[in-house]
Amino acid sequence: MANQTKPILPLLVNKKPLELIKPSKHTPSETLSLSTLDNDLFNEVMYATIYVFKANEKNQNDPVPLLRKALSELLVYYYPLSGKLMRRESDRKLQLVFGGEGVPFEVATAALNLSSLNYIENLDDQVALRLVPDIEIDYDSNISYHPLALQVTKFACGGFTIGTALTHAVCDGFGVAQIIHALTELAAGKSEPTVKPVWQRERLVGQFDDEAAKMPGGHITSLLATSPYIPASEMKAKKTAYDKGYLEEELKNTERLMRDDAKFEGVSDGLLFLTDWRNIGWFGSMDFGWNEPVNLRPLTEQKSAVHIGMILKPSQLDPSMEGGVKVIMTLPRVAMVDFKREMDAMNKLYS
Repeated sequence: MANQTKPILPLLVNKKPLELIKPSKHTPSETLSLSTLDNDLFNEVMYATIYVFKANEKNQNDPVPLLRKALSELLVYYYPLSGKLMRRESDRKLQLVFGGEGVPFEVATAALNLSSLNYIENLDDQVALRLVPDIEIDYDSNISYHPLALQVTKFACGGFTIGTALTHAVCDGFGVAQIIHALTELAAGKSEPTVKPVWQRERLVGQFDDEAAKMPGGHITSLLATSPYIPASEMKAKKTAYDKGYLEEELKNTERLMRDDAKFEGVSDGLLFLTDWRNIGWFGSMDFGWNEPVNLRPLTEQKSAVHIGMILKPSQLDPSMEGGVKVIMTLPRVAMVDFKREMDAMNKLYS
C-alpha cells in the first residue's frame, strides 16, 4: 500500500480571460424540467474532476484548440449542458433555461513540471482547486448557474490537465464518464460521439392523478352505515383535544417548508457516504493524441456536510499498485490525525 502523504507544494496558475463556448450548430431553445430524483437537495452539488495527461514527444500540438472545437461540437448533442440551471419561483423545482450563454471554458498555464507535483497524485485539495474552473454558486438564491465548466491547464513540461466542474443534479458518475469520453472522441477527430444522449427527464417527474376514483356497480344515491361501529352513547369528546385550527396551522407550516425548499442543519453531520468509482466508465477510451490520462483526481464538495469515502482505480504512476485501489476519504479535520496514524500502522503490517 503506497503512502501518499507529502508536503503541500506551491502552484501558481496564470488564467486567461474566460470564454463561453456555444454549440457549433443550432440547438433547441426551450426550458427543460428535471426529474423528481434530480431535485433531491443532496444532488445539487458541483463535483470537480481533474484528468492528468503526460507530455507526448510525438505530438507537439496544442490541446486547447482541439478541446475548444470538440466542446462546441459536443454541445450539439449535449445541448442541455449549454443552458443554465435555476429553481422556479413557484415550486422551487430545478429547470434548465437557455439564453445562448454556452459553457465556461478557461485556459491556464503553470510554470512547473507535472512530475514535480507527482502528477497531482497527492496534491492538497485547496491547491488542486486551482486546476478546475472558478464557480461560486449560492444554492439558496434564485440566481441561475452553469451546470458544466472546463479548464485546461498547460504545464512547462508539455503535459496538461483537464479540470471539469459538473453538477450532480444533471448527471451522475456514468453521465460524467459518457460526456468526457464523447469530448475526447470529438477531439480525436471523430465526426460524432459513439454514445448519443437522450433527454427524457420529464418521464421521471412525480405527478398526482387527479382523476376521480371510479365506483363499482351502477348509480349510487347515498351511502349509509346502518350499524355504526361505535354507538353514539359511547362517544365522548376528548378532554385534551387540541384547540381549533391547531392541526391546520401545523399542516400549513409543513407545506411552507416544502415549498421554500428549506435546508436543515445537522441532519447529515453523522453520515459517511461510500462510493466505488472503479467501474463507472471513467477509465479508458480517452486518448485523443496524448495517450490515456496517467491520473484522475476527483475533488469533493468543500461545503458538503456529508463525509465521503471514494474507491478508485490507482493511477498509472506506480506499477506496484496495479490491481490495487486508491481510497480518498473526507473526514472532520480533528479525525484525520487518528485516521492517518491507523493507516500508517496498517501500512507497516502489510509492507
